[in-house]
Amino acid sequence: MPSPAETALLDQLSAATNHARSFVHALAYTEGTPVQTTASMWTRLQLLNVALAITSGQVHHCPHLGDSPTLIHAAVWAPGRLVCSACTSTLDPSPTEDDTCDRCRAPGQELYGCTVAVGPLILAYGLCTPCLNATHHNAETHAAGNGDG
Repeated sequence: MPSPAETALLDQLSAATNHARSFVHALAYTEGTPVQTTASMWTRLQLLNVALAITSGQVHHCPHLGDSPTLIHAAVWAPGRLVCSACTSTLDPSPTEDDTCDRCRAPGQELYGCTVAVGPLILAYGLCTPCLNATHHNAETHAAGNGDG
């Protein structure tokens, strides 16, 4: 049986995970985009990069992230950086980066903002049309706001 401290930690983790999922669904609903429910191989690689940065101690985070589970934001264009919801503007890409696909790195493309939630982590990235189709082609999606998920 878990201790009261373990139970409290698991409750906080569950709440942060639910918050991340709700955030991504609300964003998709606002943008009129589908919610990706299965990560593509490319997305998994990006999430692995975040995990490696964390486990190797190569991550820089805002001072608001402490020991308690909470919603965490990261962006493919800002590797090794984690921030709380109040500090997401510090992840804003430079104008050049904002005009570059995160997958193929081609500049000057129309980009589509994407997010994926894994546990309490929300990862943002921008993809051009060909990369969006290639990345999300094999990933399962559903329309935001349809009650799935």
